Amino acid sequence: MADINQNHTFLGYIIVLLALFVLVFFTKNVFGDLQQNLDLQDQKNAKLQQNETELSQLNTIKKDFSDNSSEASSQISKFTKPFDDQAIIDHIYDYVSKVNANGTAIALRWVSFSEGNVWDLWFKEATIDVSARFGSEQTLINMISYFIDPDANYTFFIDALSYPAIWKSTSFQASIPLKLFYK
Repeated sequence: MADINQNHTFLGYIIVLLALFVLVFFTKNVFGDLQQNLDLQDQKNAKLQQNETELSQLNTIKKDFSDNSSEASSQISKFTKPFDDQAIIDHIYDYVSKVNANGTAIALRWVSFSEGNVWDLWFKEATIDVSARFGSEQTLINMISYFIDPDANYTFFIDALSYPAIWKSTSFQASIPLKLFYK
């Protein structure tokens, strides 16, 4: 009887092992898929968190721009003005008049405009060439500083500038190529 009991026990072990083998064989992909899905969920949660942070930052920027009294709105307002050549000429001549009143000589020869290219975010670019005779190199540098002043009504950009070698006692002529972005 011990022999039959031992055979049943051995047969029970084989059935249990066979059942485990069948269980593992047919469900091995389930565990791999489960782990893969958990990893994918973690990645998507991280991406969601990143997108929520970015959305929060964009909403803050949107709020700043919608509030006309914010610093961001005042900085961008220079670029949303329409192109007004007369206001730009007045801007340039006001500076020249102020400098000439102080005894420093700037003689404007010509100012030319060319409206033009459309850039990103629908901004347009205008090119303004200012040609003048300057009494000194410092006068030229001061005028360039005036043009690129971020607090002025217009903020111009200068791609390149060249002017002749200067002797201390002579005046010289230079052309300043300015770029202005506007809406």
